[in-house]
Amino acid sequence: MDHGKQAALTMAFLLAAFALLSCYLFDGNQDWQESAPLPSTRSTSFSSSPSIGVSGNISILFVKFHKVAGTTITTHLAKLCKMFPAGVTCKKCGSHQCSLPLAKTLRSFAMMPANQTTRRRLFYESLAGEVPWLLNGATLKIFTILRDPAERLRSKYYFQRGSKDAPGWCVRKYGDLCAAGQLTFLEWMKYRNGKLKKAGGKDIDACCETVDVLGGGNLTVGLSVLQLFDVVGITERMHGTISEINLAMGRNYTNINHMLNNTKNKKAWTEEERALAWELTRADRTIYNVALKMAEDWGTTRP
Repeated sequence: MDHGKQAALTMAFLLAAFALLSCYLFDGNQDWQESAPLPSTRSTSFSSSPSIGVSGNISILFVKFHKVAGTTITTHLAKLCKMFPAGVTCKKCGSHQCSLPLAKTLRSFAMMPANQTTRRRLFYESLAGEVPWLLNGATLKIFTILRDPAERLRSKYYFQRGSKDAPGWCVRKYGDLCAAGQLTFLEWMKYRNGKLKKAGGKDIDACCETVDVLGGGNLTVGLSVLQLFDVVGITERMHGTISEINLAMGRNYTNINHMLNNTKNKKAWTEEERALAWELTRADRTIYNVALKMAEDWGTTRP
């Protein structure tokens, strides 16, 4: 076996072991709750060299996955941007429509045979002059937040379904053809063949969005892309996530406004539901577990 193949196999083995080790760190039993707030932490910028905070103009790419409390983060980023002095411009790409297509382009840079700083620089150069939110010469910060995949899947169902008084978007759009409006959560996860729309068992955005966007369905690529982010936040550790983003931005705004909380409309998990949800989200869970492991290093700088 040549050295290149051996190195690739070794890396794959280490990533798998890394993910399995971290799978015990969080049981996913919380919904819009978090563990005890983490101590004040630090983050790093890979824009040119590892550093805390920013100088000059700043551009932000916030990769906003669905149903991860992304609106809470974009609201927070908007407040941080307002804290910069006059003469400093802060712009961001933080919507689903803006950020997810760009996140997919990170794959090619993550797999380059170069160090992380070089990969980040090449990604920056590929965007320069092509997107309006990337200011000339600005510091680029790349953030995202991940949520326990089973909880995210469940949230997708109830968001699509809504309530009797306020039907979800899927019910409003598809009526009786909306799977979430016609099926129980368990049935929705199992549903694959038929005319109903947006069922969890066949909707990539519901079960597997993280590995699909970051890795194009390839788990190894998705894990490599994680290393290009300044902060990979965790929904269930929102205080720690906010602290990391604050310090990466060099600003300190600590009030957290939880947006779009739908907990009151959700029924409690059953054992059968949870088992199937874990199976459907297995690939995304590996990425999430690695992100949890990365969060153990909050408060330190990365090489």
